[in-house]
Formats: sequence, structure tokens, C-alpha cells
Amino acid sequence: MDIEIVPGTEVYQEEVKRQENIPYGEPGMGSDDPEFIQDRIKYLYMDYLRNETLVVARDEGRIVGAIGLQKNPYDGSVYWLKYVSVEEAYKNQGIASSMYEEAIKFVQNEGCQIERSSSSPDGRVYLTNVVSRLNERYPGVIKNPPEEEYSPPGAMI
Repeated sequence: MDIEIVPGTEVYQEEVKRQENIPYGEPGMGSDDPEFIQDRIKYLYMDYLRNETLVVARDEGRIVGAIGLQKNPYDGSVYWLKYVSVEEAYKNQGIASSMYEEAIKFVQNEGCQIERSSSSPDGRVYLTNVVSRLNERYPGVIKNPPEEEYSPPGAMI
């Protein structure tokens, strides 16, 4: 599994080029295409890629996970973490954790902080504890770290 930082425009161009190789009239354009990245990677929308820097996970060149980062237009010292998404078949393999750490390293190297948006229920279950650990490893980079580690409802504490 390779994890890399790429401009959103590069991912957009890759997807457009891939779709151009589908013969005209053949099934597989847009949402009819089982490989259409926007349908495989939740929250990754082609229309927004030009404003994003992505941390992507690739399996043999194919994107299977992405984190969307966007520089805050009102505060150039902050990157918004817009989403963390991993294709269903690749979940629970530590991919999101690895991408998250790469995002933090990128933001730190830029001399900035990262600000998480509100977490989905999946995000709270899968990533809150990861973010807490990364906050200890990279102090001051995460602008709004979780207050405490997350325990799913009904978990023994």
C-alpha cells in the first residue's frame, strides 16, 4: 500500500483520463462505472478536487482511500480536514490511520495546523483514538483534538 500527497487536480485528471479510455457507447461512464472514484470513495467529489490537497492510499496504483485537505481561505495557517474515506473492502486495515499521520506530517511541514470538521459516527468509532495518539506524537499540529478517547456506547470502560 502506497500513501502519497497529491494535488486534487491530479486525481481529477487521472479519473478523466481513465474514463476517456472507455469506448463511446460502452457502459461504464460516470455512475454506471463500478470503478468511478466518486462512487467508491465516500465524500470525494470530482467538482471539489481543484481546491483540495489529497492524501491517497493506492493499492497497485488504484486509489482505495483519501483524505481531503483544504487550506482555510480565512486563515492561511490552518488546513481543514474535510473527510477521511476508505473504500469498503479496505476498511479496518489501518489505512485511514496511516493517511491521517501523513496528513499531519504534511501540514506540520507547511508550518500549519490541521482542523478537523465534525466527525461522523464512523469517524468517532474508528478515528478518535487514533487522533488522540497522533496529537501526543505531533503536539500543537491538531487544532481541535478530541477531549478524550472514545468508547462506543455499551463498551466496558
